[in-house]
Amino acid sequence: AYEAVGQTARARDAFERAQSAHPISSDVAWRYGNFLLRRREYSEAFAEIRRALVTDPDLTVEAVSECSKTSNDLPRILTEVLPNQNRHYLMALGYFLTQHQTDAALTVWDRLLDLKQAVKMAQVVPLIDELIRQERVDDALRIWRQALGTTSWPQDEGGNSSLVFNGGFEHDLLNGAFDWREDPVSGATFSSDSDVVHAGRGALRITFDGIANLDFKNLWQFSPVEPRHRYHFTAYLRLEGISTDSGIRFAIYDAFHPAALQLLSPDLVGTHPWSLVEANLVTGPETHLLIIALRRIPSWKFDNKLRGTVWVDDVSLVPVAGGPKEIPR
Repeated sequence: AYEAVGQTARARDAFERAQSAHPISSDVAWRYGNFLLRRREYSEAFAEIRRALVTDPDLTVEAVSECSKTSNDLPRILTEVLPNQNRHYLMALGYFLTQHQTDAALTVWDRLLDLKQAVKMAQVVPLIDELIRQERVDDALRIWRQALGTTSWPQDEGGNSSLVFNGGFEHDLLNGAFDWREDPVSGATFSSDSDVVHAGRGALRITFDGIANLDFKNLWQFSPVEPRHRYHFTAYLRLEGISTDSGIRFAIYDAFHPAALQLLSPDLVGTHPWSLVEANLVTGPETHLLIIALRRIPSWKFDNKLRGTVWVDDVSLVPVAGGPKEIPR
């Protein structure tokens, strides 16, 4: 009330009396901190708001929002406002992502790494996905590699030159970042299979129940590549009773410029033992990221509903060995 009528000194005195009466109150610290923030007394304001967050972490997002509106010094806000606990930084990371302030989110991530506290891969995926959406592939790859090094997420065995992550389906799918994604679709069921495999310990099984003439592109992965380079793609498919005249194949295309590169492997129908699918491709001058997708194009016959089972294993994309890989202009 004092502040509202311009009696700043009396307002400050009232806040200090409130602190004296209830020194551990997050509400008092929060109100006093915001008062000081409005006065642009940043050091004192940040200290009070930090005291509030220690007791009430749920105020983190609002604290970052309010402090960022008043001060453009994000590194200082992170240092002086946020307690040194990863939950506060993860909440700040989520806030900046919802605001599409990706550079701020990257700053939070870098400070989060400095804390050297446990982080789960699923907590990093939204940042990587946002960077991919903004076509910032180098930044996305940097965060991905850092996350693989600091989380307990399984990694491919060393010595694998393939650019496809988890190409052997040896561990659970992350459904984001640079791992496989399963987009749910009516008429298809995804599952892992440790009994029917081409190599290793696992394969991915997809069962089609015959209720729809599916336009299927629901198993896919981003794969980083270099422009004007040659690559060799391989995968193994096993089919059992795949119906209709339009079967299962792989599609590979530029994630940001689909018209620049589109490749379809020959489709397979019916029943097949493990069969090699392969293709050679050359990336365009602006191609930095590919999408590799298991694909089924709808049949021209409307009532040709897709039924059967397909297993996928050992998907690989490697630079062509021998000679220069870069394609001249």
